[in-house]
Formats: sequence, C-alpha cells, structure tokens
Amino acid sequence: MGEERERTKAAQDEQDVEAHRTKAMNDESGDSTEPERRENLWANTRRLQDGFRQLGYDIGETETPIVPVLIGPLEKTFIFWRKLFDAGVFTNPVAPPAVPPSQCRLRTSLMATHSFDQIDFCLEQFASIGRELGVI
Repeated sequence: MGEERERTKAAQDEQDVEAHRTKAMNDESGDSTEPERRENLWANTRRLQDGFRQLGYDIGETETPIVPVLIGPLEKTFIFWRKLFDAGVFTNPVAPPAVPPSQCRLRTSLMATHSFDQIDFCLEQFASIGRELGVI
C-alpha cells in the first residue's frame, strides 16, 4: 500500500512540475497573465535610461532593463559604487577583465516593481555623486 501511495505522489509531483514549467514557458513567450508587469518594466527602463542621458552619462546603445553606466577608471568606479551603496542604491561594478581598465561601468538592473520614486531617487544619487567625483 505504501509503495502505491508513493508512486501516486511521485506522479502528482511530476504533473505539478510540468504544469509550472508550461506556465513559465507561456509567460516567457508573451502569453503572460500579467501584461502590466512587462509594461511597467519598459516604462521604468525608459525613465531610467532617459534620466541617465539627461544627466550626461554614457549608457551606450542599451535597450534593456540592465543599464550599464560608464564611469571610467577602476578606482573611481569602485569609489562611486561604494558611495551609491552607502546612499541606498545597489549597482554591480563591471571591471577588468570584463572591460578595459579605463572603461569600467556600474550596471543597474530594473524590475517591474520599482516605483518612479525609487528610480528618481537613484537618478538623484547618480547626479550628486557623479558631480562630486567629476564623472558628469
């Protein structure tokens, strides 16, 4: 009796996993049950990218919610990263060997759940620290 119960449970678990896999694949292919998340993500992306460009930052030709901000020298990039972190803004430094030593960046990543207030706060910190360090 116990073996049959285990087989039934295992079969149900497999069906559950397959159902979740199918739902995830549908969400990735554009059949999302929450299209507002995608819309929010792209609105957030445009706001952050436009803000960086208006401040004078070089963000390249990025078209994704992962926005690299060129800072320049390695040491300045890590000082900038730490000041942002201390101010409450999380970024990822991109340093050699991923980029040349004079082309270091701070990579920002957006989510659909970020608010415009959070994005504006991020931009304010980038503006303040960027001016302080002579990046912009």
